[in-house]
Amino acid sequence: MDIKQKLTVRRAGHQDYEGVVSINTDLYNGLDYIPTCYHTLIDNPNIYGYVAELDGICVSIYISHWSV
Repeated sequence: MDIKQKLTVRRAGHQDYEGVVSINTDLYNGLDYIPTCYHTLIDNPNIYGYVAELDGICVSIYISHWSV
């Protein structure tokens, strides 16, 4: 890995929508559910989303549902 590249992992927010959906536009042959429900997931207090950025570009998302 080039020294200039830096991977950052942080909580996902509404501002990450464009980066998240641009990761792979052909995922599931265009039938990925994330573009249609991303904001609902982010607003849900039981769902934790994280994005990974490499040099400021979103390269991954992780979504976890927590229930007690």
